[in-house]
Amino acid sequence: MCLVYYEFMSTRILTVNNPVQPPGIAAAVLRVAGFNRKEINAYAPDSVDLIAAMNGKVQFKDYAVCLYRNTGINDNKVYWEPQVNASMICNGKFKLNIYHNKDNEGELFDLENDPLEQNNLWNNKQYHMQKEKMLLDLLNWQIKTEVNYSGSRGGEMFPPKSQWLGNSPI
Repeated sequence: MCLVYYEFMSTRILTVNNPVQPPGIAAAVLRVAGFNRKEINAYAPDSVDLIAAMNGKVQFKDYAVCLYRNTGINDNKVYWEPQVNASMICNGKFKLNIYHNKDNEGELFDLENDPLEQNNLWNNKQYHMQKEKMLLDLLNWQIKTEVNYSGSRGGEMFPPKSQWLGNSPI
C-alpha cells in the first residue's frame, strides 16, 4: 500500500509492506485531518495509526482480517445465491479463506510463491500447521473483536422481573 502523507510544508510518500486493515486507513485520514488518538479511537478503535507505524512509533499488526457476510452482489445486481459467508486472514506471506456455510471448506495460499492464488494448499498436509495457526489467529481476532464491540456479557439490559428465575439472587 502506498500512502501519501502531508505534513506542514512537506509531502512524503510512504510505502507500507505490512497487512493493513480498512480502519487503519480511516485512522490515517482522520489523523491527517487533525483528529487526536482519543477521537480516532471513537471511530476506529481497532485501528493502527499507520503514520506512527511507518515512523516506527507503534507496531503494525501481524495480519489483516476481512469478514464477508453475503454483502456482495453479482453481475445481475442481486445477492449471491446460495449466500457466501466467509472470513479471510492474511499475514503477508499466507492468505486463508474459510467458508462458513460449508463443512471444512477453505483456501490457503502461499502469497510469496503463488501471488495469483492459483494453488490452494487447504488440504495439503505439508501446510497443516500453517492452516491451524491462521485459523486460531482468526478465531482469537473474532472473539477479541466481539468482546470489544459487544461487551463481554452481550449488553447491560436486564429482563423484566416477571422473567427472572425463582432462585435468582437479584
